Amino acid sequence: MSKLMKPVAFAIILVLLFYGFLISQGLPQKWTLWSNDHDVYYAAKKSKAYADDDADIFRISPYGNKALWLRGENEPHFRVEWSREDFTPQFSPDEANSARVTDPSSAKTITADLRKLIEHQLEELYHAGIQSDLQPEGPFYVRVVKVDENDETLDIPNAVSNVIQINVRTPHPPIVMVVPFVALLLCIAFLPLIPATAHWWESNTHRFIVAGSLGFLTLLYYFLLCDFPVEQHWPVHGIVDPTTDGNFMAASTVFLNAILYEFLPFIVLLFSLFVIAGGIRIAGNLRATPFVNSVILLIGGLLASFIGTTGAAVLLIRLLLETNKERKFKVHTVVFFIFIVCNCGGCLTPLGDPPLFLGYLRGVPFEWTFFLWAEWMFVNLSLIAMFFLWDKFWYYRRESAESKQEDDENVTSISITGWMLNIPLLLGVVAAVAFLDPSRPVPGTDWHPWFYLREAVQLGLAATSLLFSSYLIRKANSFNFLAIGEVAALFFGIFLCMQAPLQILGEHGKTVVTKAEQTTGVSKEQLFFWSTGLLSAVLDNAPTYVVFFDTARTLTPNTETELEAQMAYDYKTGEPIIDPETGEQMRKWHKDARGVWRCQDGVRKLVPLAGGTRGFIEHALLIAVSLGAVFCGALTYIGNGPNFMIKAIAEQDGVKMPSFFGYMCYSLVLLLPLLILMTLIFLPLFP
Repeated sequence: MSKLMKPVAFAIILVLLFYGFLISQGLPQKWTLWSNDHDVYYAAKKSKAYADDDADIFRISPYGNKALWLRGENEPHFRVEWSREDFTPQFSPDEANSARVTDPSSAKTITADLRKLIEHQLEELYHAGIQSDLQPEGPFYVRVVKVDENDETLDIPNAVSNVIQINVRTPHPPIVMVVPFVALLLCIAFLPLIPATAHWWESNTHRFIVAGSLGFLTLLYYFLLCDFPVEQHWPVHGIVDPTTDGNFMAASTVFLNAILYEFLPFIVLLFSLFVIAGGIRIAGNLRATPFVNSVILLIGGLLASFIGTTGAAVLLIRLLLETNKERKFKVHTVVFFIFIVCNCGGCLTPLGDPPLFLGYLRGVPFEWTFFLWAEWMFVNLSLIAMFFLWDKFWYYRRESAESKQEDDENVTSISITGWMLNIPLLLGVVAAVAFLDPSRPVPGTDWHPWFYLREAVQLGLAATSLLFSSYLIRKANSFNFLAIGEVAALFFGIFLCMQAPLQILGEHGKTVVTKAEQTTGVSKEQLFFWSTGLLSAVLDNAPTYVVFFDTARTLTPNTETELEAQMAYDYKTGEPIIDPETGEQMRKWHKDARGVWRCQDGVRKLVPLAGGTRGFIEHALLIAVSLGAVFCGALTYIGNGPNFMIKAIAEQDGVKMPSFFGYMCYSLVLLLPLLILMTLIFLPLFP
């Protein structure tokens, strides 16, 4: 360990110097500008459909209730209209969807290049989620209309082009592409149990070989067989079409999405919290009574919401292990530690758990998560009570007299060392996560932090801790990089392999939930909780949260026009709003609809989304998605990043932790019934 600390610190410094070089070249600044310049931003391909080759950058913006405009740098001269139904030249643009294009030369017919452009733009609109009714299956009928500067159709011969039929491709891989992800899960579950592979699997290098190979198979599919557009997340939001951009670009886009956009921020945050918390030693060998262990679990559950589940887990796990080292039965204590400190304790703030932080980045108000306090208390206090009773009346009674006597003889008071340096560093990581998001301006300013500045600050704080923390403290903590190395090796492959399942889920999630609600009669809240939760247990809860968050958002009115159609009643009383003149129900949008989620007696509660996402999401659905991702991440070792880390630390300390399925036996018997009870109390079972 001592041989690696300074080399790792200097490696971090080299990475930071490289980032400084990128800043000197203006790249992070450009990435940030590109990403935040527009709410929805796409670069259209240069095409012969445009007379001006320089007008290749277009912005998609809302236009009316259904239509969309595609604006160029110059005043557009033609409007593209598309519809599900075949239409005549007299078809009203208010009844169709439309976009403008810059082409002052000709539009009597739709050229092949313009046809490709229209297909490309329709797919982009579908991917962007702007058109909630735009589905890829089936044909669209398209025409080009010549217009004047006021968007009025010109009454001249040949003003309207011929009507053509196009098809939008289904944007997701086949179901067989879940095989690499399932294979990786099976490897994690079974290779440690098979005698021939158990020792081989202990090496992080071998774990990385397996995970990376299965991730490579996923990339190979996109390189060889992908025939649909792939949504790009990094460095800007866009669409990569393998038919025009090539399959290499599609595969590289999936790689960049998985590694640079998702895995890198994920592992940097875990690494920074792991390193800094590892420089703090909470020493003390307390009496390992059920009450003392319960207090440690309670403190960890409270800290998890404010310094993150990873920070709280790394900070307290060694105190828990040292306190219980004289006890024979302690596996269940570590399991409950994973339940509470690594997962369920982190739902009160966006800093507590990665899924909630991703929701904050997508516009959920920071203070909204405090509404989950009742669910937090019910689940965490129930788990602590369950642990206390089980430990007191079963395990503690079975401890030998010698173990209890040894435990009493080795009691020492608690002392905290290394905190003067590392507590400020730990708070610095929390501040970086809260304030250095490139999609949001720093509070009180209009400056957006550069891409990866947040990660650079976190790594700098980690390097400071490695260079200046006491070596003796880390030695006493048995600090090494094996635990975080195991997480990095496995999750590198997990993030790659889960791209295809997440695309399939994102495409069909809304349809599945809607059909399930109609078939079973169970409420959307229950369906969203269990869909998010059960998939979070095997897909990692952060990306699963994003998929169901977006699915819930598509089920919520996101424009004032849609609200007019759905909020035709008083949100306080629930009574329909009646027009006094006609006696008919009015379709009125309330100016205070953005505050409906604050009204405890509201019939329909909406949460306003800020930033680039905008729109609304139903309060009840957001609760279901958030609780499902946070609480059910505890069902398996791979449900949340800290789970594996604590398992590895405990095993290094000599605790024989259960296997993948052995741990699931604990979670299914102890945690799952509690979650079922929680949903019955806090979430409606029927609509």
